[in-house]
Formats: sequence, structure tokens, C-alpha cells
Amino acid sequence: MVWGAINGDGRLALLLAKDYYSGCQTAAQYLKMLDKSRVIVKVEEKLGYFKCIQGGDACYRAKITMDWLQRNNVEVLDWPALSPDLNPIENVWGHLTHQVYGGCKQYSNAKELREAIEDAWEKMGDYYVRDLYDSMPKKIIKVALAQGKKDRF
Repeated sequence: MVWGAINGDGRLALLLAKDYYSGCQTAAQYLKMLDKSRVIVKVEEKLGYFKCIQGGDACYRAKITMDWLQRNNVEVLDWPALSPDLNPIENVWGHLTHQVYGGCKQYSNAKELREAIEDAWEKMGDYYVRDLYDSMPKKIIKVALAQGKKDRF
């Protein structure tokens, strides 16, 4: 699993879950990753706050996760269900997937894949993320005009 944090200024953090646990991700493992990486503390030190949009996975919505986020003063923003068009990180994942696997690239081992992911994250640059945020007003209008149906951006 790959976890990322972005904001309107660019990239904040990229975590590869394999560094923190093995196997399928549970809420407890997700929290262990957040704790061990200190990602929330680091972002709070940089920005003075940490707000997030969580994905729909069970580990993100679990009661222990929501309690942990509340105890750590992380504001979780409400987000419309099934609205990846309006979540900039989904565009980031699509971009990274294209960069990592484009041209039918394959990797011999986890280390090569990890390096490819990290390289794509670095090459993506903060400008790409800023452009995604700058495009949000237009996307919101298009989604509203399409009455919530998926649109091509």
C-alpha cells in the first residue's frame, strides 16, 4: 500500500506501507504506520495543522482510526461518497500509476518497484499538485452541471 499527503502547495509525504507492516492493511496497521512515520507530526510542524480527506477503505473509516485522529487533533473533512473526480490525490495516484507502469513496465522485486514509485513521486513535482488544486473550481462546476455524474477532466 502507498499512502500520500498533498496540499495546495504540493507534495507533503509519501509512505510505503511495507516499511511499517506486512500483509493486508488493518486499521491497527494503518495507525501503526502513521505513528511510526510521525507523518502527522511532521506535517503539523510544517503547516501548523493537519486536515485530511480519508479514502473509503475500512481501515480509514474504522472507529479506532477516527478516535486516534480525533485524539491527535486531525480534522477529517467530510467528502461526498464515490467522488474521486473531486479528490486531487486520486489524480496523483493515476499519474504515478502511469509513470510507474506505463509502457507495460514490470519489476523483478519489491525494491525496484519501491524505487520506481519514489522516483515517480519526486519527478511529479509540486507544480503538478498545485495545478490539480487550481483546477478544482472548474471541476466542481462540471460535476454540478453533470448532476454528480462522472465527467472527463
